[in-house]
Amino acid sequence: MHAQVDSKKLKSALDFLVALPGFDDHTILISTKDDGLYFEGAGDGSFAAVSIPANIMASGSLAVDADYMRNLRLQKETVIQKQGSRLTFSSGRLKGDIVLTEDSVSQHRPSKEIDCVVQLNRELFLAAIKQTAFAPSLPDPSFGLRLILEGRICKFICNDTYRAILYFQDLPQWVEKKLDIVISPDVLKHICSKATGDHISIGVRDGIVRTKADNLDVTFPAIQAQADDVEAFLQEVSETDSLGSVEVNTSEFLDTCRAASSLVKGLGFEVQLTLAFKGKTVQIDVESPHGNAQAEYGLETEVKKDFHVLLNSKYLIDLLKMVQEDTFNLQVWEALIILSADDNRYQSSLSTLSVE
Repeated sequence: MHAQVDSKKLKSALDFLVALPGFDDHTILISTKDDGLYFEGAGDGSFAAVSIPANIMASGSLAVDADYMRNLRLQKETVIQKQGSRLTFSSGRLKGDIVLTEDSVSQHRPSKEIDCVVQLNRELFLAAIKQTAFAPSLPDPSFGLRLILEGRICKFICNDTYRAILYFQDLPQWVEKKLDIVISPDVLKHICSKATGDHISIGVRDGIVRTKADNLDVTFPAIQAQADDVEAFLQEVSETDSLGSVEVNTSEFLDTCRAASSLVKGLGFEVQLTLAFKGKTVQIDVESPHGNAQAEYGLETEVKKDFHVLLNSKYLIDLLKMVQEDTFNLQVWEALIILSADDNRYQSSLSTLSVE
């Protein structure tokens, strides 16, 4: 094998494979394919392939430890060549060689082809993932993002003990067979952020998920988790009488909550925040062992009756940061608050600590 490649693209391909969750074995198989280099890696039931353009002078393949190559300070262009049991490289003033390793990747290639049955806009898909996949309150291997594709609708659902998010997105084509899977949001965000092209394709077979883009082809296991029916729960709650409902500006309300919470930054999940609704204002109070802080937010409309609600400060700010619409509707019930926007295509809920 003998090839010339852009050093940044070479490092990006290696970084992508090594950073995928579950890829503990950093052995990478590099081979020539079409008009570029093909990088493959495997681990923990997953398999990924990344392609980058390259000037191929001789075809072939080799296996190498990715960490050795990633740590090199490569210049603009890099020439790699297989010579016996070593990979030689030349990049500007830097020259050297790396001992090849045994190919432990090929055996993990998927034995069955998984058809990608739906194509999603990559940028919109990534935005939806970021808007729904909050960090769990406690590390939990069964925590994941539930993805439902049915008809012309894609639903993103995420929930833990205290929070739940439901988001709808239109599909460009009709999905004949319903897909309902739970996936690691970290894996999806990593794939979408490194993919090129306008679209991401998805398919599922026997609990294995395949995502494909112009430069990527990744298969990984779905999460075996009991998925709660968040949509039915939010619908049931919304049909009952709420204590109050107001429309707020997303960025302004987030900035106000952040300002009140800045006193207790770094204290973790135990900080409590009080939203006191009175007339056309919301008083935001935060108490901590370090002291107290207050901030006030003005409402466009007056609440029907005065009340206040006690919430976890970090959880509320996490949810607010995910809302991408300029405004959202905030509704309060006895047990939780619901944030909704864009004709209820985005809904999130947060359990309250108390309401008076």
